[in-house]
Amino acid sequence: MDRTAFSVVFALAATLSYGSVYFMGSRTELAPNGLYDVAEAGRPGSRYPDGVSLQVRGSYGPSSLMGTVSGTGAVERQDEGDTWHGDFAAGAALLWTAGNSSSLTFRMSKPVGGLGTSVGAADPGAYVAKIEALGEGDAVLATFVASGFNNGAELGEAPYLGVVSDAVDIHGIRLSLVSGGDLAITNVDVRTSPVPEPHLWAATLLAGAWWLRRRAC
Repeated sequence: MDRTAFSVVFALAATLSYGSVYFMGSRTELAPNGLYDVAEAGRPGSRYPDGVSLQVRGSYGPSSLMGTVSGTGAVERQDEGDTWHGDFAAGAALLWTAGNSSSLTFRMSKPVGGLGTSVGAADPGAYVAKIEALGEGDAVLATFVASGFNNGAELGEAPYLGVVSDAVDIHGIRLSLVSGGDLAITNVDVRTSPVPEPHLWAATLLAGAWWLRRRAC
């Protein structure tokens, strides 16, 4: 094989071997094809000492793709405007740390390309929410933050934090507040496919340019 061609192939292989993780600040950007509906966990006020297990719904299909939301203590189901008053949309189904944990972790039974959810603080005022993309064995692949403000208006303004990878290597996400404190999350979106990584496109274009040059010679 020509040395230039070998370099292109090697670049492609290297890019595919190591996933890069990107932040998505809205559900539209994440472009999910599945959903973990928190309302399916049970009625508002329900308490779960060992976390909540949910099945994926949507175009992805297999109900066997399970997800589990857990903290270091029990979590509780809440509804915005009923048992919770914050900056989620009115009526949104939530899972709350219930004073038992400073974070909630969502783990998958299989790795996916992306996950996202909205995060809100229990205390009024400004806060900074954090998402950590988790790989195999809860290894942290990337960390991102977003600002929010809990004015109790229930207008759906809780920040959305999503992560996507250019490989199917996201095993879960951990949600928390930078300054600590109680928090809640709503439905968890899932994107099963990876997103194209910029370096992959660059390598592909390089390969195409090399092929065209060879054809012209």
